[in-house]
Amino acid sequence: MLEGSYAYRFNGFAVDLAVPSYVIGVGTMTFGPGGSINGYHRSSGTQLGGGGSVMEVAEFTLTGTLGLSAKPYGSQDLEAKITFTMIERRGGAPTHQILHGTFHFIPAGGVADPGERFWFISTGATHQTSGLAADEVISGEGVRMGPLPVG
Repeated sequence: MLEGSYAYRFNGFAVDLAVPSYVIGVGTMTFGPGGSINGYHRSSGTQLGGGGSVMEVAEFTLTGTLGLSAKPYGSQDLEAKITFTMIERRGGAPTHQILHGTFHFIPAGGVADPGERFWFISTGATHQTSGLAADEVISGEGVRMGPLPVG
C-alpha cells in the first residue's frame, strides 16, 4: 500500500450544464496508516465550447481512504474514495462545491523504487448538494516527495 507524501498532477475533461471543459491541476496528497488520505490541490480549467469562456481557478482540500479494490485484479489494484471540498474559486460560478470521487490507483515504480510514484484515473464522482453524477474523465500521476532542502 502507498504511504507517505506525494506531489501529483492531473488533467482531463469535465462536463457542466452540457458544456465540456478541459481541467488541469497540481497538488499534494499524504497517505497515512490504515489508508487515510489528506491533501490539497489547485486546478484550472476552461470551457471548450460556447461563447464567453473564462479560465476558472479553484483550490480544494481533500480527505479520503485508499484500499484494495472491491474486485481486485491483483495485489496492487487499489481504489481511493476522496471528498474534495472547494475552499476558493475565481472566475465563473458556482463559488462552492463538494465532490465525492472514486479513483483507480496503480503504484508504479521498479524494483529499485517501489511506491515512489502512482498513476490514477477517475472512475466516478457525485456532487454532494445535488446528488447528481459528475461527468468527468481525469487521469494523473503522483511522485513521492522527499524532504525539502534546508537553507
